[in-house]
Amino acid sequence: MSDGEVRERLVAAARAVDEAQVVLAEWTVEWERRGAWAADGSRNVSASVSVATGCSVVTAREVLARGHALARMPLTRAAVYRGLSVDRVDLLARAASPERLVVFARDEAMLVGQV
Repeated sequence: MSDGEVRERLVAAARAVDEAQVVLAEWTVEWERRGAWAADGSRNVSASVSVATGCSVVTAREVLARGHALARMPLTRAAVYRGLSVDRVDLLARAASPERLVVFARDEAMLVGQV
């Protein structure tokens, strides 16, 4: 296998992980929305996700926050399926704070193109 082929597989694997992170975030928000997490006796959705997936509660909180952010960032979400990394999603999510959401929504396409 050539170096170029290894690089292609590396990039493909990274993109698959990023896309899976988006799906996980969206299902985590749905789990929260339904309130189904309470059935396992967890104190909150992050604890339930932690138990169900084996991730830390801190990671579960980050996933939940990403899911909520992506719900407000449709162009950013779509860009993940064109190669935008979850690290860049998280960067944009910090810029899309509630105080700046109107400006972010106006400029999202430009911002996605610059990260």
